[in-house]
Amino acid sequence: MNETRELAKFVYETDFEDMPPDLIDEQRMFVLDAIAAGFIGSQQPWTKMLVEMVRELSGKPEVSVINESWKADISRAALANGTMIGSFECEPLTGTHASGTVFPAVLAICEREHLDGKAFLTALCLGMEVSGRIARTAVGLENERGFHNPGTQGPFAAAAAVGKLYGFNQATLVNALGIAGSHAAGLVEFAWEGANTKRMHLGRASQLGLESALLAEKGFSGPSTVLEGRFGYYNAFSLPTDVSKLLEGLGKDWRIQPPSHKWYATHVTHQAVVHAIQ
Repeated sequence: MNETRELAKFVYETDFEDMPPDLIDEQRMFVLDAIAAGFIGSQQPWTKMLVEMVRELSGKPEVSVINESWKADISRAALANGTMIGSFECEPLTGTHASGTVFPAVLAICEREHLDGKAFLTALCLGMEVSGRIARTAVGLENERGFHNPGTQGPFAAAAAVGKLYGFNQATLVNALGIAGSHAAGLVEFAWEGANTKRMHLGRASQLGLESALLAEKGFSGPSTVLEGRFGYYNAFSLPTDVSKLLEGLGKDWRIQPPSHKWYATHVTHQAVVHAIQ
């Protein structure tokens, strides 16, 4: 037990110097790939609908929206940018879709607070690792239970990354994760009709994870057993699983390695199919 607390402790205690140099190098390529995916996504009709809504609702013009001349508040910028990045099935994966859930939240906070590259890469890597571990511990979440993985685990990862940027202590990070658990959402029902909702799941996870961290900073509390508890993430979203796997090799074995970049703009399960056809 105490997996949520231990994961928060890992985020709190891990610094830039603790991460493998090759991991840092990989994230530089990850960032470029994610931005490129965002530019492609910005031209898609479903993205334009959401961006139009964001511009109509957006508050204080604080940070950039990909391929737009205007700025949005950090929350809605994360929503828009995350949706763009995930809009055309060409974003880098690392097994987690963190390019559309973690990266937009980190980008928004770093732009607003003028944080440096070390802070940016540290938070990005830690958020991605949280994302990868939560995703890989679940069983049958998508193909049996019908939940969309990045939509459900993405808020945890974005909250952890934003908490790292703001220097949260372990207790505040636990609250951020606890709040993020109530923002986990996203159904795979879109698959039967090709509905647009899939495109929004990544951006919404980024937005709500960011907001979870900001709420925790103000003292708002979340359950400290949000992952492992009786009505926590794994019991609610996953088939029976060994939750202890969440922490195996934590800090030594990075689940986001090796990097995963798509060759073709299609789901990861069809990369080999397209390659074989060509």
